[in-house]
Amino acid sequence: DVGRVRALVLLGRLDEALAAAERVLPAFDDAPDHPDRAAVQTLQARVALFRGDTHTAEGLLDAVITRLRPQPDLPPTHPERLADALRVLGLLVMSSDVTRSEKLLRESLEWADAAGAGGMWAETGGFLATVLSLQGRHEEASMVLADALASPSAQARALRASLLNIQAELLRVSGRLHDAVPFYEEAVTLLEQVGSLEAAVPRLNLAMIAAIDERFDEAWALAERCGHEGTVQGRPPLQLAVRAVLLVAALGLQYPEAAAEQAEQFLALDEAGATSEAEVYDLAEKGADMLQSQGLGDLAVAVRRAVQRRR
Repeated sequence: DVGRVRALVLLGRLDEALAAAERVLPAFDDAPDHPDRAAVQTLQARVALFRGDTHTAEGLLDAVITRLRPQPDLPPTHPERLADALRVLGLLVMSSDVTRSEKLLRESLEWADAAGAGGMWAETGGFLATVLSLQGRHEEASMVLADALASPSAQARALRASLLNIQAELLRVSGRLHDAVPFYEEAVTLLEQVGSLEAAVPRLNLAMIAAIDERFDEAWALAERCGHEGTVQGRPPLQLAVRAVLLVAALGLQYPEAAAEQAEQFLALDEAGATSEAEVYDLAEKGADMLQSQGLGDLAVAVRRAVQRRR
């Protein structure tokens, strides 16, 4: 049912979630406007977004929003479903159009509040805080995130972990790496308590910080564990991050053969069209410098070119 699809997405079991969605959707063949059909398609879009397939995600979300958005001066029939689709679309466009993302997320907050969907309201607040931070509005971002964390609905462990991860991200991008660590660690703990594979996401961020700090043993151990987890294997942006961390860690540990293997895997993902966040490319550039210094000049040039293409 729809609840099972949602639970599988939250647990990071993405292949199972998509399979469950495909089993559920035929039940709505004779009811294309059913709100549960919209919910399942929004979950499909979220998985596509996780995996870097923005084209599929945007197509699904546009269709859902078109069906659910109300006529002028009329309230939506299903405000919670509309809020859900709007927030995922806001997340999708965040890296390319922060103004549009903010507008979508604020509309999502409005409909989530109208529907009394406290958990959705809190998570959307976290996304909005991220958008505000990207615009340099850091004080406003902190206030929005504090409101989200203070919401009674934010006490659910998976949701609280998501918000703590965002808190850590805001600290990390502002250069406060060590202040971010406790929030990432708490997010990992909470997600492990509920059995969610999404614990790999804050764990990978801890691996990136360890690599930046040149704690190479720790960085290797954390990133290697993430690389074996299914929720990372199905998400090219996270795979790129894993390879960048392992590249730097292998070089720091003086394992040139392992480093060459990681560089080649990073390049293969890049050639396949995978992209990731700016910090991943910063780390890859550090790896290119280290490759050069250890006599792996050809790989250093190739990694540096990949980084330049994505900036």
